[in-house]
Amino acid sequence: MTQIHGTDCGFQELRVPFEKLGVQWGVVAPFWETFGRDCSPSMVVSVDSRLGSIGLMAEGDGQPYIYRVAQFMEGVGVPEFGIQRVLARSKYFDAQRASFTMQADHRGVRECSTQFSSAIEIDVAHALLADAGVGVDGVGLMEAMAELLNQETIDSIATRAATSGHLTESVCFELNEPETDWDSIRSAGVLCGLSDSDWAPLDAFRSSSSKCPAYASVQYRNGNVMPGLKLSFEDVYGELVSPILLDDGQREWVDSMRASLGRAAHCRVDFRLCPGIPVAVTTHNAV
Repeated sequence: MTQIHGTDCGFQELRVPFEKLGVQWGVVAPFWETFGRDCSPSMVVSVDSRLGSIGLMAEGDGQPYIYRVAQFMEGVGVPEFGIQRVLARSKYFDAQRASFTMQADHRGVRECSTQFSSAIEIDVAHALLADAGVGVDGVGLMEAMAELLNQETIDSIATRAATSGHLTESVCFELNEPETDWDSIRSAGVLCGLSDSDWAPLDAFRSSSSKCPAYASVQYRNGNVMPGLKLSFEDVYGELVSPILLDDGQREWVDSMRASLGRAAHCRVDFRLCPGIPVAVTTHNAV
């Protein structure tokens, strides 16, 4: 994923916007104290339209960084098996090219996600998913998507550990133009259970933007495929996102960080398409 670097000053400026979104400063400040200053990583703020939550992401490398991740997860109440999954995964990647995201809402920290970005061969991704308890059908879906999207590798793999105990795995493909076209992406969506009506919000977005998605992701919860597909676009103007959401409150929510930071465009926008339910939008902005 694109690296976006932040500053202490910029982060402090978000205190009021966070609290307007219902997330108290005492919830997010420990994340900055743990990762923002010592590691000098990329720092990104995300806002989710469906979950009503904000995310903070910091990048880092090396075992000291991973140990900080584990300690933070333990401190916010992530069960031990979720922490061990991250520690085991980090060994394969030699603790390199990692990113850690904390997701929080008005109740506090709800989940933590650790991602490793690398050109991962499909057979290696197969083994990593199988080790995480993903069944044959789920692994087969990933392999079928790789073939449809003309990909020989995945771009990243992530584990999301909820404080409630759920574990979610995701694999992300980087979509390289011109090898990947919309017909192939739509075909991949069919494999993920999407119908033409599920694509309607994104079709509307495409009609007003020439952008092609940069990434496509599929997710698994507790070893089972989560129906749907997440598509990520980079450098998206705020006015292109709002029409996709039907609720005025959600429109204001997902655009709040971009507006607070005085940016014309979001660094990245994720559209999560799921069968039979409204699209979920997550915006990402550098601090």
